[in-house]
Amino acid sequence: MAKSLADQNADLDLVGNLKIRRTLPLLLKKAFYKSIGQDFHFLRTPDIAHQLAGQIQSRLKPDTEIIFSPGSIPVSLLETTIPKVFYTGACFGGMVGFYEGFANLSAESLKDGHFLEQKALSESKLIFYSSEWAAQSAIENYQVDPAKIKVVPFGANLDFFPSLQERREIVNNRSDSVCKLLFIGVEWKRKGGDFALEVATEMNRRGIKTELHVVGIKHLPLKKIPPFLINHGFLNKGIPAQKTKLTRLLTSSHFLIVPSKAEAFGVVFAEASAWAIPSVSFHVGGIPTAVTNGLNGHLFSPEAGVTEFSDYLTDLFTDKARYNNLALSSFNEFQTRLNWNVAGKTIMKYLREL
Repeated sequence: MAKSLADQNADLDLVGNLKIRRTLPLLLKKAFYKSIGQDFHFLRTPDIAHQLAGQIQSRLKPDTEIIFSPGSIPVSLLETTIPKVFYTGACFGGMVGFYEGFANLSAESLKDGHFLEQKALSESKLIFYSSEWAAQSAIENYQVDPAKIKVVPFGANLDFFPSLQERREIVNNRSDSVCKLLFIGVEWKRKGGDFALEVATEMNRRGIKTELHVVGIKHLPLKKIPPFLINHGFLNKGIPAQKTKLTRLLTSSHFLIVPSKAEAFGVVFAEASAWAIPSVSFHVGGIPTAVTNGLNGHLFSPEAGVTEFSDYLTDLFTDKARYNNLALSSFNEFQTRLNWNVAGKTIMKYLREL
């Protein structure tokens, strides 16, 4: 995010490594709520928000023109006349009851979370969200002027991309005999790993030889792993050998399948598009901003089952011309929408208008 602004010639003073002090009262509250089966969010308390605000305030330079935060909490209680802006993937109200970690919050965490979010929204001059879902949930849950909310999709978090010509060769060279599905994520359950496995199983049952390649999970939560599931574990892009392995998978995979049950955006869909890989998932949360039907994949109704996914994947895999067109269209979505250069240009345009 910072690099996307720096690339647009923004003069940045980076205020990082903010420290969080877990005070005794907070620790006691955490223990109490845990004892009664409820969750307590340390970060979403006025105590922590004041700590962060104080550290930011002490490090501001006299010539600072805009305070730009990758989240609402650091600026929620920051008292300043300098315009505040934040850019994030979701608002608190949208996450409550959507993500598992927000499903069993204590009344105190709910109260504090809504209070801090409202403060940040009310006092910020501009709010950037990565999806229409996040923007709409902010408008529906809080008193906020819709005019200061902008939707700017996140970009692909990759620094290695082949050229357009190489992409054409990559797409053309993908196997005609084995359909390779790619699942990337560290949360098997929330990301729909079991469902992805069922889809691969069904395609093999139909006679379409299919492999499911899994990246991001060291130990799969499965009692029995079928031979067509290949687990590559967590791949660190900063380690050359692992980066090379990931590049091979991105080169050879036909589809990204991450059928998430809850997702604020899904940067992995942008990364798949960067490698001309169409994505399939459910129409939930912020995914519809990342994946557009017919352009870089297909999103199914949350009620859709294995049959619908398998039908779609089978039809495309067995029609080379249609598949190639969608794969190259996916890359076009990356080029025109889902990259940090576009995000940076869009954000700087709005910032210059402040």
